Amino acid sequence: MSRRVTLADVSRKTGLSQATVSMILSRRPDVSFAEETVRLVRAAAEELGYAATRRRAALFARRTVMVVCPFIRNYYYSTVVQALQSEAAGMECNVLVYTTYGNAAEEARILRVMAESDVGGVVFAMMPQSRQLVRRIARQLPIVIMADREGESAADFVELHNYEAGALVARHLAGLGHTRVICISTPLSPAFPVRAKRFEGLRDAWAELCPEGKVSLYTSFASHAQARDNILLERRLGRKITAAVLEEQREPFTAIVAINDMMAYGALDALAEAGLSVPRDCSVCGCDNDFPSDLVGVSLTSVEHSMARNAKEAFRLLYSRMAGGTDATEVAARPNIRPELVPRASTGAPRT
Repeated sequence: MSRRVTLADVSRKTGLSQATVSMILSRRPDVSFAEETVRLVRAAAEELGYAATRRRAALFARRTVMVVCPFIRNYYYSTVVQALQSEAAGMECNVLVYTTYGNAAEEARILRVMAESDVGGVVFAMMPQSRQLVRRIARQLPIVIMADREGESAADFVELHNYEAGALVARHLAGLGHTRVICISTPLSPAFPVRAKRFEGLRDAWAELCPEGKVSLYTSFASHAQARDNILLERRLGRKITAAVLEEQREPFTAIVAINDMMAYGALDALAEAGLSVPRDCSVCGCDNDFPSDLVGVSLTSVEHSMARNAKEAFRLLYSRMAGGTDATEVAARPNIRPELVPRASTGAPRT
């Protein structure tokens, strides 16, 4: 009986390492080699009769979808995951969830794992940081991104409108007569571009609508370890920032804009502890329209992003790629839903 040809045989024939041979023959998307090296390895494998012991399943036969998001405890992202699971169940697909906590290294690691797995496709619930890696992997693995689109991309998009969300809040508060507001946020880092987009929309619209007014930004740092361990981190940061601004009395303001609803809940806590009434003494706006915001005791003015509908659209686009129903040479951008302001009892005209 003839001996089975192994990677070691191909390695000896080409003079290359087994790792290099393995990556070339498995067509790893996250690494690249010179064309002559690739031809050398493939020719040697064919000449020796090498057959891989593991073959990837055909793309349309894979029934598992990976969802990558920074957090799962935030209602915004849990809404996305639940909507994706609901849509996937109707197509008899499975959903796995991976949280990165904004860590670029973790994101890159899970991308490489997925590239070597039988996952059928990936949905990013945020803009990925590993964009070059996404570009390479998207050539063979369907990827849909739910985010504000920036420049060219090899992946498909369900585009969001966070800049517009910030502008909606500015128009609402300016229309009520506010001129001086503060915005509270976790740091506007590259890991979370959605925060920067919302603040930029607020700032730019405010400069146009209320040139005599002012928008001030206050942030507080949180480490990756804190993000992992503290389930109420954003609410506590919102409370901490608001309390500090009130205590230091740096400048007068009549409204607080929180970068998301979780931070807005913290601002409401701090205002109540300071003996201030909402909205008589200070108006408060959020920016996610989370479930608690509609409760009578909260009644938070916020922005509805229709994330459940956008998530279902993302799965439909991904599934069409998995089934081979979309031209693989074209990047798709599905119709998307515009954000809407939802006014509630937390905002009103400023006191004269």
